Amino acid sequence: MKQYDWAAEYREKLTSAKEALEGVYHCQRVFIGSGCGEPQHLVTELKNRMKRLCDLEIIRLYPLHCSQADIASNASREESATGRFFYLGSAPAKDLIADRPFLTPLSLSTVSRLIKTHLIPIDVALLQMSPPDSSGMMSLGISVDITMTAARSARLVIAQVNTQMPRTYGQGFVHISNVNRIVEKDEMLLTFTPPCIHCRRRHSCSCGQTRSRWINHKYQPRTITQTYY
Repeated sequence: MKQYDWAAEYREKLTSAKEALEGVYHCQRVFIGSGCGEPQHLVTELKNRMKRLCDLEIIRLYPLHCSQADIASNASREESATGRFFYLGSAPAKDLIADRPFLTPLSLSTVSRLIKTHLIPIDVALLQMSPPDSSGMMSLGISVDITMTAARSARLVIAQVNTQMPRTYGQGFVHISNVNRIVEKDEMLLTFTPPCIHCRRRHSCSCGQTRSRWINHKYQPRTITQTYY
């Protein structure tokens, strides 16, 4: 009996970001890894492909002000892509209003169940993982909220393998056989810098006060389309 060679399968699935994203078509739902585990290289290529697509729905757990996915969504044409979030995150209110995303406030377990049962179907999942170990297992690292559910439910799973992604233990491992396309790209992980609670500046704070997260209380929820299950 021939022994399974995961390394050969890894090499077979290895491709460039441009070729990997050719599997994204019109009117699909694209899930992007959560928070600072976002595969920035894949998202940058998705931004370029958005120019030739329409009616994409970007599924994210929450938006981030430093995320390439949210920057791409805001910069795209209105008919190119819309966003669906389950938590508000740190994106400025004016960006959320301009992009007109769908906010579906749900508990984390409910989101996972809806994805697993395909009530929220995922066509493509863009994920970032650590390099494989000796048995071909890759770790989702710092992004283990609903990412595993998306990896198991998506029709097409595209993984960015990044040596900067740490290996975390628990139920956050994905085998190479469960990934359709692999893109190798080393880059620094996203970092989140909370704004100063006093001067509301994120990068150029000079007030000398303790930095902490500032919540915009002027945010108006009525500008977001809310969907309840």
